[in-house]
Amino acid sequence: MISVSKSTKKNPSCLSNQDCINSLKKVCDTSDPEHKKNIKPSVYGDKEVYQKLKNLYHNKCAYCETFEPEPEIEHYRPKKQINGVARSEHKGYYWLAYEWTNLLPACHDCNKNGVKGNHFPIEGTRRYNLKENADGNIDLSANNLMSDYLQAEKALFLNPETPDFNPFFYFKFNSVGRFLPSQPKDSFEYRQADKTIDIVQLNRDKLFLNYRKNKIRGIFKKVLKQIYKDFLKGECDESYFKKQVFRVLNNIVESAKPHQEYSFFWSYLYEHFGDYILSYFEGNHRLVFLKFYKEHKSSHL
Repeated sequence: MISVSKSTKKNPSCLSNQDCINSLKKVCDTSDPEHKKNIKPSVYGDKEVYQKLKNLYHNKCAYCETFEPEPEIEHYRPKKQINGVARSEHKGYYWLAYEWTNLLPACHDCNKNGVKGNHFPIEGTRRYNLKENADGNIDLSANNLMSDYLQAEKALFLNPETPDFNPFFYFKFNSVGRFLPSQPKDSFEYRQADKTIDIVQLNRDKLFLNYRKNKIRGIFKKVLKQIYKDFLKGECDESYFKKQVFRVLNNIVESAKPHQEYSFFWSYLYEHFGDYILSYFEGNHRLVFLKFYKEHKSSHL
């Protein structure tokens, strides 16, 4: 998960045209017991919405960062029901069905039932209905992700579009690549990270065992150890040794760019490279790699 800035001044036109306005009125007409059936997937799933989300997220899932050329349009606040809340108690955030700041691209693994699906846990005051203006019309400003009206819910599920969202503040990876909360265990931020990891299963085998663990062990137990062995055997001098370590670090920096798959993982790996060295190397062996890492990092400041 990485920070994404979504402009609310350049909303897809299909989310503000007359067809959308008329549809939203029907969706929000609770005098009709089946009003939620008026939600049109053709509006929030319009090709303009689809393409803008793909561009914003570099064709990646908003949650796990897996490349997804054909993402599902995900409602951050579920539009029809909430897991763990009786349907008779909460009808879902139907009034946010076409809200630009409530739409994200997601891969099927993150968005399917049993994973994100209709989960939306909070610790604050749950919003059950839309907010209206004095004239009785929908207060569209209250539908924005960061409106005071919605922020009162104190969402436990993190949103990458939250202003100043910093994944390093919420998450960390251990020495084998397992996602963990980074804040103190008794903090609200810890609970947010922990719940987000759990809901979209950021440690599912496909991401943790088959990718992150393999990548980490491949770099530290195979590539770097082999380079070091060659150096100790005298098969290469220090200049060549350094060049090979820099090549590894350059590859990590390239993989950490926002358009790359799993860029936060690679960013974290680079920023905490020294910590991983301490886990995989001993004694003076560490010092050589740390020296080269510090040189490389200083050249990228």
